[in-house]
Amino acid sequence: MKKLDQCGFFAKGKIKAQIKEARSKAKPTMDKLTALDKRIEPKRAEIKGLKEKLANPIQ
Repeated sequence: MKKLDQCGFFAKGKIKAQIKEARSKAKPTMDKLTALDKRIEPKRAEIKGLKEKLANPIQ
């Protein structure tokens, strides 16, 4: 029983290490996406305003 517990413990550690590694690899990509999103957000608001103007041209 003890050996099984040790295997489970080590597997858990390995999985945690793999998750950590995957996160560190994904971080630069996520930063790029966040930066793009920040650049796009004002444009979205602008487009939304233009769509509303088109919907009600006479004011």
